[in-house]
Amino acid sequence: MFDRCLYSSDYKRLIGVFPFVKVTTLHDSLEEIGEFSFYKSSIKSVIIPSSVKRIKRYAFFKSNIENVAFPEDSMLEIIEEYSFSYCLELFELNLSLLQNLEAIQPYAFYATLLRKFAFPENDVFTEINPSFQGFVSIEIPSQIQFIYDNAFPVGYSSSSSSYYYSVLSEVKFKGNSELIYIGKYSFTSFISEIEIPNSTLKIDDYAFCNCPCLQYVIIPEDSSLTYIGYQAFGGCNLKEIFIPKYLNNISFGAFGFKHTLNIKISPLNKYFYADDNYLYSNRNQTIIQCLKIEMNSTIPLYVKELGSELFKNSILEEIFIPKNITVIHNSTFQYSSLKIVKFEEGSQLQEIPSMTFAYTKISNFFVPKFVSKIGDRAFYYSSIENISFENGSQLLEISDSAFEYCKITNILLPSALNYIGNNAFYQCNTLSNINFCERSQLRVIGNNSFAYNNISSILIPSSVQVINDSAFYQCNFWLVLHLRIIAT
Repeated sequence: MFDRCLYSSDYKRLIGVFPFVKVTTLHDSLEEIGEFSFYKSSIKSVIIPSSVKRIKRYAFFKSNIENVAFPEDSMLEIIEEYSFSYCLELFELNLSLLQNLEAIQPYAFYATLLRKFAFPENDVFTEINPSFQGFVSIEIPSQIQFIYDNAFPVGYSSSSSSYYYSVLSEVKFKGNSELIYIGKYSFTSFISEIEIPNSTLKIDDYAFCNCPCLQYVIIPEDSSLTYIGYQAFGGCNLKEIFIPKYLNNISFGAFGFKHTLNIKISPLNKYFYADDNYLYSNRNQTIIQCLKIEMNSTIPLYVKELGSELFKNSILEEIFIPKNITVIHNSTFQYSSLKIVKFEEGSQLQEIPSMTFAYTKISNFFVPKFVSKIGDRAFYYSSIENISFENGSQLLEISDSAFEYCKITNILLPSALNYIGNNAFYQCNTLSNINFCERSQLRVIGNNSFAYNNISSILIPSSVQVINDSAFYQCNFWLVLHLRIIAT
């Protein structure tokens, strides 16, 4: 025991602080501050001896500490996970002089109200782990190479015991930054401007997602950036973005559902092209971002692929899709105001994928010949009333919930159709007439696929092998099975 603290016999490890102690001096032989040693301690201020090399997990958990000081010759190497978590009186901490500190482990400062914080500036501290909360501004040292997922997430409110958006409004990188990677949800904050270091290679999915004040992202012309992930800038208010020379991979939806965005592309970049309406990749064959949305849009004839969430939440009401389009990705028109879809004759479209037209206002839809699959929830909760299929339709599958909660009244299903998924037409309350083309190849009718419809009768093709649970639940009809006789 030393100054009302319990130590190991050699005084190298602190075991605990006695209850109600408000002032103490730590032993100068101390090398490790043990787990829960300051748990709910009343101590307000402490000087960590230079001999301390490790602060163990939960060391200051829920303590009332207000001030933690380190000498210039500190030997501290590791601050473990949750070591200062829920220290709600700790508002300021300066670690800049710690030349031996290698790591601040994940969530070391979880649920704190830190307002001022200085990271170590040395050659061995190169990674920022989650979770630093409550900062108003932060300066990232030049030696930092990796900012990992959730590094600066939503903060914690001691008064309401609930979470709120981070108050972080300024992020700066020191000169000669070596930053390589910005992780997922790294910055959920109120920053209005960010300058990406030219050393950065990857901005991962959701990196700056839900930064509503972020208008300006400055990317240097000599940037090494090669990748911007899905929704990396979703929920931001970007005015413009620069695409540097080496950037070769921009995920669909990287800039969110921002439909008024100015794109500038380095003349040395050979991967992307932009006009007034769209950002293109893959030699202009793929549209990856809408830059301007009008109620009536036409896709250029040379385009073959429409990116995921391309028109999501847009004011688009009518679109003409050229025959060269072979791929439409998930959720392309989801939540848009789309009412009319026209396909050029001879359309080569192969699939209508998940959520493509979900929650749209389409009332009539024509499925082109080469579409082999209608994906799960493709028309979920849309206003579709009539759906028809081109002669010779090659449709093989209608996936789960494809037309769930739609307003279809009657439908003629093509002969090539093999599979109807679970809930495919679930609660289509107005659906009263279902017919199958001659020589139907249907094999499976999924769970609840026609449940809660208004069908009066149906002729099941002889090809059907499986009718799953509740396929026609709560349908008031006569079920007629067209039995297949197999000779023996």
